[in-house]
Amino acid sequence: MFQAVPTTQHKRVTLNDIAAGMGLSRSTVSKVLGNQSENRVSEKVARQVRSVAAMMGYQPNHAARALRTGKTSLIGLIIPRIGIAGHQGFYHDMYMGILNSTSESEYAIVQLLLQPRKKLQGIIYRGLLDGILFITSDPDNSDVDFLVSTKRPLVVVNREVTHSNTSFIAHEYEQAAREVTRDLVQQGHRRLALLAGRQTESNQRLIKGFQEEMRELSSQGVSGVQFDIPESAPECYVHTAWQVVRNGPFDAYIVDIARQAEILCQVAKEETGQTIGRNKDLVVFSPEENTVMSEITPWRLYLHQNELMGRQAYSLLMDQMDASERKTQRCYVPFRIVKKD
Repeated sequence: MFQAVPTTQHKRVTLNDIAAGMGLSRSTVSKVLGNQSENRVSEKVARQVRSVAAMMGYQPNHAARALRTGKTSLIGLIIPRIGIAGHQGFYHDMYMGILNSTSESEYAIVQLLLQPRKKLQGIIYRGLLDGILFITSDPDNSDVDFLVSTKRPLVVVNREVTHSNTSFIAHEYEQAAREVTRDLVQQGHRRLALLAGRQTESNQRLIKGFQEEMRELSSQGVSGVQFDIPESAPECYVHTAWQVVRNGPFDAYIVDIARQAEILCQVAKEETGQTIGRNKDLVVFSPEENTVMSEITPWRLYLHQNELMGRQAYSLLMDQMDASERKTQRCYVPFRIVKKD
């Protein structure tokens, strides 16, 4: 029969206390509570150790463990600027996917900002993080260069990177652009417009896929024009819509922002009488299905799977931290396509 050693209210329960109460060695108890008991301790004994530890109110000493193993069980979640993870939307879903993945693991998330760089350097170089997840869509490589230089396990989330030894996970923008362009041409459209900005790496890949497909289709009499969306602001959406209408008419439209698609349809209707969205001529990329305009229906809706991306990013980082030799993994999350045939 197991008997827990009584402890005072303020005394921290130790592995020795549990071992003494159960008549086991400290090593056995340590293996069980450190999740290192596989093939070493019977499942029956392991269950009993965990039960007694919970009854006695045992809490692991993370500081001592960090000194012993060189691991802190902390993951740095680095974001470009404050607030992007706290509001519903694009980054929030990635953030929640990562948090949900850690909820039942030994790891905890520490949210950090890129700036000030000196503070972030101090945290990383003092060995306070076991791994790093970096959420960004910025095409500038300087921040990635810095994080690679720290030699910590790293996964870049939401953008493709060129570093040969850096793992990343991103949406399949380039492939999606080529696919949707071919689909529109198969519907009989011959003059296409793409509305997308160049501010992010993802958008640059969307534009690249569209332009490459246009070059391949040019021999079939197909042409395409890409219109820049300078930034996410109503006045920019209106300006871009006017540019498209003035350079039209086009047979079909691929739009990277749902609100931009809505304004485009309004301007085209008011100025030319053209109704966009009724002849399988409109494709929209969007983070959420319920944010898409209510008055018009895209023929194809490409939904970002950001929560899935967050969960897969966490899994990639676990692989990096567990591997004796880190291997670069380049992963792409497909869009969820909603068809309105």
